Amino acid sequence: MSDTTPIYPSASAPPCYTEAEAHPLASTSKEVAKPLATRVVKDSPPPYDYPAQRPPTSGYQRFGRRVDLVTVNVIELGPDSAYLQCPCCGNFVYTDLEYRTGALTCLASTLCFFFCVVCTCLPCFVRDCLDVDHQCPRCNYHFGTFKRL
Repeated sequence: MSDTTPIYPSASAPPCYTEAEAHPLASTSKEVAKPLATRVVKDSPPPYDYPAQRPPTSGYQRFGRRVDLVTVNVIELGPDSAYLQCPCCGNFVYTDLEYRTGALTCLASTLCFFFCVVCTCLPCFVRDCLDVDHQCPRCNYHFGTFKRL
Protein backbone atom coordinates (compact mmCIF):
# COMPACT_ATOMS: atom_id res chain seq x y z
CA MET A 1 0.00 0.00 0.00
CA SER A 2 1.11 3.44 -0.70
CA ASP A 3 0.97 6.34 1.72
CA THR A 4 -1.51 8.26 -0.40
CA THR A 5 -4.25 5.57 -0.37
CA PRO A 6 -6.94 6.34 2.23
CA ILE A 7 -7.63 3.60 4.75
CA TYR A 8 -11.38 4.22 4.82
CA PRO A 9 -13.50 4.43 1.66
CA SER A 10 -14.55 7.92 0.79
CA ALA A 11 -17.98 8.91 2.06
CA SER A 12 -20.13 11.74 0.87
CA ALA A 13 -19.27 14.95 2.66
CA PRO A 14 -21.82 16.33 5.11
CA PRO A 15 -23.75 19.41 4.02
CA CYS A 16 -22.15 22.72 4.71
CA TYR A 17 -23.29 24.84 7.61
CA THR A 18 -25.42 27.23 5.56
CA GLU A 19 -27.38 24.42 3.85
CA ALA A 20 -28.11 22.66 7.15
CA GLU A 21 -29.20 25.94 8.73
CA ALA A 22 -31.61 26.71 5.87
CA HIS A 23 -33.39 23.34 6.22
CA PRO A 24 -33.27 22.22 9.88
CA LEU A 25 -35.33 19.04 9.28
CA ALA A 26 -33.42 18.00 6.18
CA SER A 27 -30.55 15.68 6.88
CA THR A 28 -28.37 13.18 5.07
CA SER A 29 -29.79 10.34 7.21
CA LYS A 30 -33.48 9.45 6.97
CA GLU A 31 -33.30 7.84 10.40
CA VAL A 32 -32.88 11.22 12.16
CA ALA A 33 -35.90 12.79 10.48
CA LYS A 34 -38.30 10.15 11.86
CA PRO A 35 -39.97 10.80 15.18
CA LEU A 36 -38.91 8.60 18.09
CA ALA A 37 -42.18 6.64 18.18
CA THR A 38 -41.82 5.32 14.63
CA ARG A 39 -38.07 4.75 14.70
CA VAL A 40 -37.27 1.03 14.56
CA VAL A 41 -34.03 -0.28 15.96
CA LYS A 42 -32.72 -3.38 14.26
CA ASP A 43 -32.62 -6.58 16.30
CA SER A 44 -35.03 -5.27 18.93
CA PRO A 45 -37.67 -7.61 20.40
CA PRO A 46 -41.31 -7.07 19.44
CA PRO A 47 -43.34 -4.86 21.77
CA TYR A 48 -44.96 -6.74 24.67
CA ASP A 49 -48.59 -6.12 25.56
CA TYR A 50 -49.43 -7.00 29.14
CA PRO A 51 -52.51 -9.24 29.36
CA ALA A 52 -55.43 -8.10 31.46
CA GLN A 53 -55.13 -9.32 35.04
CA ARG A 54 -57.87 -11.82 35.92
CA PRO A 55 -58.40 -13.52 39.26
CA PRO A 56 -57.38 -17.17 39.19
CA THR A 57 -60.23 -19.64 38.71
CA SER A 58 -58.73 -23.09 39.05
CA GLY A 59 -55.19 -22.35 40.15
CA TYR A 60 -52.23 -20.12 39.52
CA GLN A 61 -48.51 -20.44 39.21
CA ARG A 62 -46.14 -18.73 41.59
CA PHE A 63 -42.38 -19.15 41.74
CA GLY A 64 -42.49 -21.97 39.19
CA ARG A 65 -44.90 -24.16 41.19
CA ARG A 66 -48.58 -24.63 40.45
CA VAL A 67 -50.87 -23.92 43.38
CA ASP A 68 -54.41 -25.30 43.29
CA LEU A 69 -57.13 -23.26 44.93
CA VAL A 70 -59.49 -25.14 47.22
CA THR A 71 -62.90 -23.78 48.12
CA VAL A 72 -63.86 -24.57 51.70
CA ASN A 73 -67.37 -24.19 53.02
CA VAL A 74 -67.19 -23.02 56.62
CA ILE A 75 -69.98 -24.33 58.85
CA GLU A 76 -70.53 -22.71 62.20
CA LEU A 77 -70.96 -25.49 64.71
CA GLY A 78 -72.93 -24.85 67.85
CA PRO A 79 -73.50 -26.70 71.11
CA ASP A 80 -76.13 -28.97 69.47
CA SER A 81 -75.70 -31.77 66.93
CA ALA A 82 -75.59 -30.60 63.29
CA TYR A 83 -76.79 -32.35 60.10
CA LEU A 84 -74.13 -32.19 57.40
CA GLN A 85 -72.20 -34.22 54.82
CA CYS A 86 -68.96 -35.80 55.94
CA PRO A 87 -66.07 -34.92 53.58
CA CYS A 88 -64.30 -38.16 54.48
CA CYS A 89 -67.01 -40.82 53.91
CA GLY A 90 -69.54 -38.68 51.97
CA ASN A 91 -72.57 -39.61 54.11
CA PHE A 92 -75.13 -37.12 55.42
CA VAL A 93 -75.10 -37.55 59.19
CA TYR A 94 -75.96 -35.91 62.49
CA THR A 95 -72.70 -35.20 64.30
CA ASP A 96 -71.76 -37.06 67.47
CA LEU A 97 -70.94 -34.73 70.35
CA GLU A 98 -68.04 -35.16 72.72
CA TYR A 99 -67.62 -32.76 75.64
CA ARG A 100 -64.26 -31.65 77.03
CA THR A 101 -62.93 -28.98 79.34
CA GLY A 102 -62.01 -25.61 77.90
CA ALA A 103 -61.23 -22.03 78.86
CA LEU A 104 -64.68 -21.35 80.33
CA THR A 105 -64.45 -24.48 82.50
CA CYS A 106 -61.09 -23.37 83.91
CA LEU A 107 -62.34 -19.83 84.54
CA ALA A 108 -65.50 -21.06 86.28
CA SER A 109 -63.46 -23.51 88.41
CA THR A 110 -61.13 -20.69 89.46
CA LEU A 111 -64.06 -18.50 90.49
CA CYS A 112 -65.65 -21.39 92.41
CA PHE A 113 -62.34 -21.96 94.23
CA PHE A 114 -62.40 -18.41 95.62
CA PHE A 115 -66.01 -18.70 96.84
CA CYS A 116 -66.29 -22.33 97.87
CA VAL A 117 -63.42 -24.84 97.72
CA VAL A 118 -65.84 -27.78 97.68
CA CYS A 119 -67.54 -26.50 94.47
CA THR A 120 -64.26 -26.21 92.48
CA CYS A 121 -64.95 -29.34 90.34
CA LEU A 122 -68.60 -28.45 89.69
CA PRO A 123 -68.01 -26.67 86.28
CA CYS A 124 -66.39 -29.86 84.93
CA PHE A 125 -69.76 -31.63 85.15
CA VAL A 126 -71.97 -28.85 83.76
CA ARG A 127 -72.37 -29.22 79.97
CA ASP A 128 -72.94 -25.48 79.50
CA CYS A 129 -69.35 -24.85 80.64
CA LEU A 130 -67.67 -27.49 78.44
CA ASP A 131 -66.41 -27.21 74.84
CA VAL A 132 -68.11 -29.45 72.25
CA ASP A 133 -66.29 -31.62 69.65
CA HIS A 134 -68.32 -32.58 66.56
CA GLN A 135 -67.44 -35.94 64.93
CA CYS A 136 -68.85 -38.19 62.19
CA PRO A 137 -70.56 -41.24 63.78
CA ARG A 138 -69.46 -43.56 60.92
CA CYS A 139 -65.78 -42.72 60.32
CA ASN A 140 -65.00 -40.55 63.41
CA TYR A 141 -63.92 -37.60 61.22
CA HIS A 142 -63.47 -34.47 63.39
CA PHE A 143 -65.60 -31.63 61.95
CA GLY A 144 -64.61 -29.02 64.48
CA THR A 145 -64.92 -27.77 68.03
CA PHE A 146 -67.44 -25.34 69.49
CA LYS A 147 -65.58 -23.31 72.12
CA ARG A 148 -67.55 -21.55 74.81
CA LEU A 149 -64.93 -18.87 75.47
